[in-house]
Amino acid sequence: MRTISTFSITALFLLTCISLIPVQCTGQEDEADLKDAVIWRISGADLDKSSFLFGTVHGIDSSDFSLHKTVIEQLKRSDMVVFETDLTIPDYQQKAFQYAMMEEDSLDGIMTAEQFNMIRDFFMNEFKFPIAAVKRMKPFYVASLIGALKTGEKRISYEQEFLRLAEEENKSVSGISTIEKESDILSSVNMDEQISYLIHEIENYRNGKSDSLRKEMIRAYLSADLNMINKITTGSLSDYKSIYEQMFVIRNQSWLKEMEDLMSNQRCFFAVGVGHLPGDTGLINLLRQQGYKVVPVNIDFWFHD
Repeated sequence: MRTISTFSITALFLLTCISLIPVQCTGQEDEADLKDAVIWRISGADLDKSSFLFGTVHGIDSSDFSLHKTVIEQLKRSDMVVFETDLTIPDYQQKAFQYAMMEEDSLDGIMTAEQFNMIRDFFMNEFKFPIAAVKRMKPFYVASLIGALKTGEKRISYEQEFLRLAEEENKSVSGISTIEKESDILSSVNMDEQISYLIHEIENYRNGKSDSLRKEMIRAYLSADLNMINKITTGSLSDYKSIYEQMFVIRNQSWLKEMEDLMSNQRCFFAVGVGHLPGDTGLINLLRQQGYKVVPVNIDFWFHD
């Protein structure tokens, strides 16, 4: 019988996938044709020091994991390492789990008996995981468990590796947002859409689409190809407009102000899911709209401003 690992709970709040929305950016890289890079330098707009934005994959196979010396160097030179949420707060995992739960309802109370039985049988048959363990979890987060519970793969979190490096270098650590804010945003999606999304993810797992898509995504990520990542995920949430809106549009907009405040007087190394970087409402474009110069970092060169 399976239990939920520490990283699995963290992963509930660290999800990545985004649809392609082209946009023209005068004077900088065309947003519809971003350079191949997962680390970007933020400067200008009266910043005393440049900061860096790194796009992560929250769980990657150990055989595919690597960190270039340039990325490590920029983290070491930064004053603060900033994640989507602060991973160092006391009882982080417990709080993350708490906010993923419904206050009063349970899965069998918000869906038909047929739907609940199908979901229950799926988790038990595929993962030997009793759905009773997460019976009060919101459907959106239950869907997140599917990838986390998959066996046979040893996955590494970029966030945990960056956190280890930050602690070794005695760096300050913070979050762009909080668990509470992230939960409020994601939980605003109505239950019917969450249920539909969970069933959709189960179907994708069964027909092999999820596995195929992930492999394509990882290949694109290892090539630092944001454009391909966007093409792969085009339409992935086309039937779930509210989920897309909350996961990316609203979260990115809410992150922008905090990012500006954090890097106004210090060099920050931001590490967020790579899906938050491209697109009209992606962080690269939002920062450019605020007057910042956001350019890809040559992986074999680092800045010394």
